[in-house]
Amino acid sequence: MDREKKEEIIEIVAKMVSEEVVYSITTRKIADRANINPAMVNYYFGSKKELLKEAIIRNSQIGATSIEKKDPRKAMFDLLMNMCERIMILSRYEGAYFSDIIQEDCKQVRHEINRQIGLYFKDQGRDDEYRSMAYRIVGFLMLASLDPEGYYRYMGADIWNKNALRNLISSQLDEILGSPL
Repeated sequence: MDREKKEEIIEIVAKMVSEEVVYSITTRKIADRANINPAMVNYYFGSKKELLKEAIIRNSQIGATSIEKKDPRKAMFDLLMNMCERIMILSRYEGAYFSDIIQEDCKQVRHEINRQIGLYFKDQGRDDEYRSMAYRIVGFLMLASLDPEGYYRYMGADIWNKNALRNLISSQLDEILGSPL
């Protein structure tokens, strides 16, 4: 297997995932962007689902490394955006298959959100309150992301649309932190 070509394809798809609605990413689009035959997706990755999984994981690793460079509110927004997008994508492709990844992501995000809330308020004496805030926001967004179609039916917002998802996350942060992003 040509490792360089495989890495190039993952990078291309990771970029596609960050720019587009994921369910619109087809094997044909991937092949066109990567300048390969569509059959090569299955050859290198076994399926489009496996390729998307690798691209999503790649995107989250990139986001995690840059988090310390941002202010706490921006860091929380980016973490939550990344988490929601990953959950929506992974749950769409046999959520049970990816449930371990989803649970671990949420646990790590909850821990980091708790830390960022402490930085935001610059008060380390309210750990229980910060943990409660972190559980509330991560739990709500996790549930909405696991069933974006259900969220749309009941709330009228299509969170597959990146702007709608940004608005939802911003409104949740506003409720918890007080002021708008």
